[in-house]
Amino acid sequence: METGESTIVPTKAASGTQAISRASTILRLIARKGLEGARLTYLTKAAGLSHPTIHRILKCLIDERFVVQDSATRRYRLGPLNFELGLATPRASQFEQSFRAVLSELARQSGDTAYLMARSGADIVCLERAEGHFPIRAHTFDVGGRRPLGFGAAGLALLSELDDNEIERIFQINMNEIQNHGRLTVDILWQAVARTRARGYAVTSDIYTFGIGSVGMVIRNGDDPPVYAVNISTVGADRFTPDRIDRLRRLIKAELDTLPSRAAGLPGLD
Repeated sequence: METGESTIVPTKAASGTQAISRASTILRLIARKGLEGARLTYLTKAAGLSHPTIHRILKCLIDERFVVQDSATRRYRLGPLNFELGLATPRASQFEQSFRAVLSELARQSGDTAYLMARSGADIVCLERAEGHFPIRAHTFDVGGRRPLGFGAAGLALLSELDDNEIERIFQINMNEIQNHGRLTVDILWQAVARTRARGYAVTSDIYTFGIGSVGMVIRNGDDPPVYAVNISTVGADRFTPDRIDRLRRLIKAELDTLPSRAAGLPGLD
């Protein structure tokens, strides 16, 4: 909502930082929709801004090539300038590459899809994905895909490592997404955090797609709180029984226990 804009005139500095913040929010929301693209109604609800405000920001982002609009569907997607800037952005590529062997082993042993995820502010972003042999794939994320932190097993595992004040702050940032989800509320998320803390790992099901369940666990690499997490996603209730959830949990833990020796000496790892 834009409460007070009609009576409070921001200074030039305040207006400039507000515009940058809003543009960043819209870019993150578009990134969450990936190749599907984001509808204007989704951006309006999720950002909590009016149609005219969203339109003005989108026009500027399109002019600068940060955003493109599909002429047929009218949906918005990230534009080419994001990729071009990304090429010049330093990444922890050594760590991500070292983890590919772990992901491949998780996918091979489980038969399901394994993901390497990282926290990005109030979001979770997919860095890597490995496919198992099971013929029905649990594609909950594309590489580069984003979602609100806590909307999925890896994100929930990372969220649960934060202190309560930080969790509450993240809920406030993502409040529009939570309220428009349909099956999640702040109370439900707090209950999930409590269960995750008690277990030491996260379990989610039917968050975005019915029939898909996931087990997630943080990667402890000297960061406090952790930045990275892994999850395995599976399709079908018969493949997501309590016994198999425990098997996936033990599988993830066993592979993560091998990570320090495989990644010894890499930046950011103890």
